[in-house]
Amino acid sequence: MVASDYYTLPVLLGLPLLASALPQPGTSISNSSSVSWSKCDSSEIPDTVDCGTLQVPLDHHNPQNGTITLGMMRLKAKGQSPLGSFFYNNGGPGQVSAPSIVKQAKWEAAGSDWEKGLPFVTEALREAYDIIGLDMRGQTLSSPLRCDKTFINKPVKQLAFDDESFQTLVEHNKAFAESCARMTGPLFFKMGTDQVIRDLDLVRQGVGDEKLNWMGWSGGSQIGAEYAELFPEHVGRMVLDGMNERSLSDTDSIIGEAVAYEASLNDFFRWCNTTTDCVMHGRDLPTIWDSLVDAAAKKPLAAPGCLNETRAPPCLPKVTDEDFLIYALDVLNVDAGFPLLAENLRKAWDEDDAIGFAPQRFESDVVNNNEIAFAHFDVLCSDYTRDHIRSAADLRAIFTAARALCPHTRGVNVMQHARTACLGWPFEPTNPQHTFNTEATSKLPTILIANSYWDPATSVQWAVTMREQLPSAVNVFRKGNHHTSYRRKGEVARVIDAFLVNGTVPADGTTYLT
Repeated sequence: MVASDYYTLPVLLGLPLLASALPQPGTSISNSSSVSWSKCDSSEIPDTVDCGTLQVPLDHHNPQNGTITLGMMRLKAKGQSPLGSFFYNNGGPGQVSAPSIVKQAKWEAAGSDWEKGLPFVTEALREAYDIIGLDMRGQTLSSPLRCDKTFINKPVKQLAFDDESFQTLVEHNKAFAESCARMTGPLFFKMGTDQVIRDLDLVRQGVGDEKLNWMGWSGGSQIGAEYAELFPEHVGRMVLDGMNERSLSDTDSIIGEAVAYEASLNDFFRWCNTTTDCVMHGRDLPTIWDSLVDAAAKKPLAAPGCLNETRAPPCLPKVTDEDFLIYALDVLNVDAGFPLLAENLRKAWDEDDAIGFAPQRFESDVVNNNEIAFAHFDVLCSDYTRDHIRSAADLRAIFTAARALCPHTRGVNVMQHARTACLGWPFEPTNPQHTFNTEATSKLPTILIANSYWDPATSVQWAVTMREQLPSAVNVFRKGNHHTSYRRKGEVARVIDAFLVNGTVPADGTTYLT
């Protein structure tokens, strides 16, 4: 079903016109508006932080159809001669970025520094740039989406390998999406990255910068890459950390991430087997892992810790095999992921409490700083095709291959969710994956792409294949695990700083240990 089938008056909701009417790569819509900056209206936000807003079109392809408000936060440069603004994005998609500004400001006010852990940008970047955290459309500060949380709190089986469960999944997704459309309005249909990058260009103009200086982590790498394709003449210094590949088929992207997740998990097993600090050291972790997943597939594991109403964030007390695998992936993404995953496994195996793999329980029908799922799913469903998954048989075929290659992780990952969670969605993708326009990307300055060897979410292979899409790209690698590299505060972070501050380009293909 497409959006025009769902609503009888699609034009009134600003649904896209034919693709031939869209701006072509290289064009830029002029913006006469400046970002409106003021002190933030909250005692919880340090005085060093500015809050800003900008009105942008609801639909950049039909700008006459109204506007939405984007919100952002800024820390002004410490140096006397800043290079301009520096934008970062935490990825997701759907993860807010503005709160990182507040965390940075509080950390600085406490007299701490980069080496002690929390700040997300270094002193070098703080000296050189005004740092801006922009919440993308549909997120907390930027006209947040509203959906019925009931559908998130009562999930259905995503790996629908029989006809009945496949139909249940389609109907569940359709009802959830219809709740978002009803509660949010026309913005629900305008969440694709094609809209986001045009928002970003207006914000660039609104802060008075000729070029966009950008670092996108994970899903933010996609925003940066697609911005570069559309606005190559406005790219300044750009870093893509944890690269998302945008030209792959449904099957290739699902299996590509599955292989990356499996490799990261095997690295975790090796670590625990050789590190006495691991609380599961000396135990047969692969067998324990598989046994827990198999048990959860037959009957959800109990997570009695979620019954504690004071727990933040709240969680659901039953853990399916899909929950187990997707939340384990989330844990592997973070810096302390290995010891945390080991403890989660110990608690599930020894204490029959799978709280470490329990899905979050949503408390609100509106997106906030901790609840990104509404924007997450809407962006994925706007950006990825699912037309090759027409039946349970199609899903079974994909996951037969995925499970043959990845017996522990079994094909469950974000790219899988980008398809299965969108079956039955009431519109077709507005920004489907595609091969980049090489005429446009041939005009680009150097773009730095960073990736770890065993990143569980964005395959190191994708960082290499994106060179075909971005011919000016230079690769740097980190011989390590976990998701993205800059925030690990090692050699890769120092290389990225040198590039962003001084324009120093590292030797292409260099591998660093930290």
